[in-house]
Amino acid sequence: RTLATLLSGGVPMLESLKITSSTAGNVILEDRIVLARTMVSEGGNLTDALREKAFFPIMITQMVSVGEATGNLDSMLGKVADFYDDEVETAVGALLSILEPILLIFIGGLIGSIVISMYLPVFSLMQQF
Repeated sequence: RTLATLLSGGVPMLESLKITSSTAGNVILEDRIVLARTMVSEGGNLTDALREKAFFPIMITQMVSVGEATGNLDSMLGKVADFYDDEVETAVGALLSILEPILLIFIGGLIGSIVISMYLPVFSLMQQF
């Protein structure tokens, strides 16, 4: 999304790639973007640079290829970012739907053990009488 925003704002490709690599937040991704920037600065296109080490998914390289061919790279990168935002949202939703019952069972067990530990002395006193 960063690269799409920078390109749509008129920032040159090499500068956009430099900024994007520094904001990646992932060392491996940063290295791949720096490699792509180097290849683009040497006259290659972004699609070939992204395909170089087979790090990026095929869909990304295909969308970048279409964006470069049509001159709408920023728009295509925005669509890729939207797609992956939806993917993350779906994955988080699935994780939460699994995590919710597990937490409910854990908290129920915790409360049950507290109740049992509170009433156990009372029951032992009742057995003495």
